[in-house]
Parts: sequence; C-alpha cells; structure tokens
Amino acid sequence: MKPLPRTPSDLPGPEPTRLRGPVSHLTGGVRIAFSRPRILVFLLLVGMACALPAALAVHASASEHLVHAVDPLGDPMDLVSGGPGWLLDEWRRADPSLIRSVGAVLAPLMFLAMLLGLVVTAGWMDVALHARHAHGLSAFLRGGGRFFFPFLRTWFLGLGAAAAVTWIVWSVPGDWVVARLIPEGDSDLAHSETVARWVENGREILYVLALLKLEIVLDLARASLVDGGRSSAVLAFIRGATFMARGSLRVFRFIFAGFALEIVWVAGLLAAVDQLGADLLWVAFLLPLGRIALRGARHAGLATLYAQTCRVRAEARKPVQPAGPFDDGTAWRTSSEGS
Repeated sequence: MKPLPRTPSDLPGPEPTRLRGPVSHLTGGVRIAFSRPRILVFLLLVGMACALPAALAVHASASEHLVHAVDPLGDPMDLVSGGPGWLLDEWRRADPSLIRSVGAVLAPLMFLAMLLGLVVTAGWMDVALHARHAHGLSAFLRGGGRFFFPFLRTWFLGLGAAAAVTWIVWSVPGDWVVARLIPEGDSDLAHSETVARWVENGREILYVLALLKLEIVLDLARASLVDGGRSSAVLAFIRGATFMARGSLRVFRFIFAGFALEIVWVAGLLAAVDQLGADLLWVAFLLPLGRIALRGARHAGLATLYAQTCRVRAEARKPVQPAGPFDDGTAWRTSSEGS
C-alpha cells in the first residue's frame, strides 16, 4: 500500500494546464463559427452587397452585347455554365471600357472590404475569447467595433512592413544576392537555364512566404490585442513576432490545416457539380458561405491558440511556492504547529 503523505509539502499540487494541439484549436474554431448561423448569413449578405456594384456593371454590359449570342451552329449560347474564348474576345472588343469601369468600381470596394475584414476578424476573436456564451449578431459586432481602431493601426503597420519586404526582395538587397548567383544579376547570362529558373522562382517563392509569415504575425498581434484588451499596435506586433519565433511549427500546422480544410470544402462542392450535377445556384451560395465560416474558424482558433499558449507559458515561468500551513480541520494543523 502506498504510504500517506506525512507533511504538507508531500501533498500533490494542482496539475498544470495541458497545451492543446493546433488541430484541436482549429476544430474548436469550426464549432464556434458553425454554431452561429445568423452571423454567417449576415456576413454572406454583406459580401454579396460589396460585390453587387461590379456585378451589375458586368451584367449590364453582357445584356447589351451577349444577349443575342449564338454558336456557329445557330444554337443559343449557354452563358450560365461558361462560354468559349472567342466569345469573351468578342465581348472585350465590343465593350473595351468594361475592364476600366469595373476597375474603377472595384478600387473603393476593395478598400471597404479590407476595413470590414478588420471588423469581422475582431468579432470572431472576441467571440472566441470573451463571448463564448453569446451567439447573436450584436455581440459579434460589439467586439468588432471595440477593436476596430487597434486593428486598423496594425493594418497600417502591416502596409509598412509589406513595403519593406518588397524592397528587400525586389530592390537593392535582393538584386545584390541575385548578382552573387548570376553574373550581373541577368538571367540571360546564367551558366544554364536551370540555374536562372531556380534563382527567379526561388525569389518569388521567398517573397510569397515572407508575405504569408507577415500576415500570420499580424493576426497573432491582433489576437494579443483581443486577449489582453490592449491597444498598442507596435507592442502587439512585437508580441506576435515573438510568439511566431517561439512556436512557428505550431502556428504553421494550424494555418496549413485551416487551408487544407478550405480546399476540401471547395473541392467537395466542385465534385458535387461534376459528379452529382448539383445546381449551380446552390453552389453559388454554399461556396462563399463555407469559406466565410472556415475563415472565421481560423480567426477564432488562432485567438484561442495564442491565448492558451501564453497562459501555459506564464504558468511555467511561475516559481514553485513552498507549501504553507495546511488546515483542513484535521490533525494536520496540530502536528505542523507542534513541530
């Protein structure tokens, strides 16, 4: 029989918090997102409203120039499921101002969409960390509004960091590195076409990975703002970069699992169209709805991943306190006082 503890210091202390895996945080984010259908439907309607001006311009042009389109055999064209390349070329020649007009509409819409994206990200993170019990739209928007301006400052900070990354990769520092690998930095002067291809493709891949890592650091910075109720974008960026440096493997596993889940959703819907003949109208709604939900799951899961990891690390840094007098109404107190 195992002997009973004889002194208070022999008693076991509280068990430390166990660190959950990245996939566990992602599945938790999926539960948070899909358990709030009102928020998902609202975000779907907002996304459709943002795309409506550009869609109306394209529809007006198509109605004018393609309404009487026929194929060479004289049958009406099926423009719902797509059209041949020659038809699109004819459309561009018939309405050369379409791309310019759509671009003029898309520029302010993209800026508005980015600002709305900050509200949405803040809303999902606040729901995951502070409002798990709330399933309504008001709590979601309240959290998004509370952290909008701190998130906006991180967005401006991210623009500057992205400009710095672009300068490093595609300007003087990057050109200097390429000049060390290829004579005069000119791919035409490379010793072989393979070397030139590796250098150019490697430069592009490095640039994409740097921007991806920057975006992850910004999301971690935003999670730190929501977790601690903070407002400093600079300090949040430092915390996000530090967290990324210390736990990059966990973060990348989380991000790639989220991307894989989104790819499965899109591939499943496309397969349903090809193999089962699903209605394109349903796909038009389910495809963006699923992507909105999975994006929200990533934001919610990343927030819980950051918060729980920081708490576990904080517990690990606490010094072990010596056990004090133990009083549970038994003879422990008498024996400890008598000693």
